Amino acid sequence: MLWALAAFALAARVGDSLKPALRAALALLAVSMLASPILLSCGGGGAVVYHPGTPAGAYTLNIAAKFASGMVALTHNVQLTLTVH
Repeated sequence: MLWALAAFALAARVGDSLKPALRAALALLAVSMLASPILLSCGGGGAVVYHPGTPAGAYTLNIAAKFASGMVALTHNVQLTLTVH
């Protein structure tokens, strides 16, 4: 946090004597250093949710594929059973 304030102070103090591109880079650095603690502190502390996965049982999967090119058209269907233990 002190580094960001120092960068702001430097930009303000010698801002007129710096080239515009360097002044803009220094200001961007200062803003990003000030914003990073705020951004890093977001999104934590929520409750832990347990996801047990797919329930045990048998599941039917229907797979369909189609291909067409000019006058040729192909289709294929397959039915599979997935067993989860």
